[in-house]
Amino acid sequence: MKIGVFDSGVGGLTVFKYLEEVLPTYDYVYLGDNLRAPYGGRDDETIYEFTRQSVDFLFKKQNCQIVILACNTASASALRRLQQEYLPTLNDPHKRILGIIIPIAEAIPRFSKTGKIALIGTKATVNSSAYDEEIAKAWQAQRPTEKMTLEKQAAPLFVPLVEEGLLKNRATKFLARQYLRPLKKNHPDILLLACTHYPLLADLLSGIMGKQCQTILPGPIVAASLAEYLQRHTEIDELLSKGASRQFLCTAPPQAFNNLSSRFLGYGVNAERVELV
Repeated sequence: MKIGVFDSGVGGLTVFKYLEEVLPTYDYVYLGDNLRAPYGGRDDETIYEFTRQSVDFLFKKQNCQIVILACNTASASALRRLQQEYLPTLNDPHKRILGIIIPIAEAIPRFSKTGKIALIGTKATVNSSAYDEEIAKAWQAQRPTEKMTLEKQAAPLFVPLVEEGLLKNRATKFLARQYLRPLKKNHPDILLLACTHYPLLADLLSGIMGKQCQTILPGPIVAASLAEYLQRHTEIDELLSKGASRQFLCTAPPQAFNNLSSRFLGYGVNAERVELV
């Protein structure tokens, strides 16, 4: 049985990169729903249905035991409902759907010294209360006597700019300053990149925020969390095959996905197109 990794497009490869680095012996299937990407501007019901279709495909057609939603938008808008409504229909107590928000939220109190947190993400992620609730919960559990504030900012234009490779373009730099200006007013010491495309802009964003603000990438946190999860749940780990295989799937013609993969992953892939419905 394999580990499935799902994203609305290529962005989740910035998470997958660390998963295969930390857990290299496992068999992985990556699915990017790039035909219907981006998810960030869609309503919750549409995000849920698209994500459900993708997760269902990974479980039933790709022999996955675990599916990681390596997508902040899907994790924020669809994860809880998938776990509560969809997962029981599989009648398999060892199937798991895991998101990336909780492990990231639980790491925040360890990184922040002042409790002033800034977050940028898609409109759907920012409009959701998922990060607010999980960071507040983690902060209360780990540092109950200290105050925490979370300021959020949607940065929807970053995704197309990243996919076009315009990482150092004048327009990208201008937009970055505009997006981050209201966040800087609170003098945060943490900038959380709550979209898997944004790590490619980490150097630019860190430069704008300044040395007093640490930029948090989701990939390393999610990979470490999954490793710990499998150590705790040996009954699931034993079901996972460990042949170090990698398979990449997408829902649009694969040329664009393949061309972008090296930018996100560090090496090129040969993805196969699949139909979900």
